[in-house]
Amino acid sequence: MPSSTTPALIKMSDFNDDMQALAEHLLELSRSEAEYGEYFKWKEEEAMDEFQSILDMTAYKYTSLCRVCERVAKDNGLMPKS
Repeated sequence: MPSSTTPALIKMSDFNDDMQALAEHLLELSRSEAEYGEYFKWKEEEAMDEFQSILDMTAYKYTSLCRVCERVAKDNGLMPKS
């Protein structure tokens, strides 16, 4: 994923599958332009080139997005790293 230092994703698992907690977090983000903006700081980092290359590996963007999900799973220890 694009950044390990700034938020880039909102994962349900970070909220222990608590829909109410996730909803509250999303509402907080919608009220704070600065906090919401933190989720897009990764676009200014050098990792953007690497992330974009993952997306561009194929003409089929859905396949590329599957690779992104696979990378997230590997980074979180949910899949063996290759």
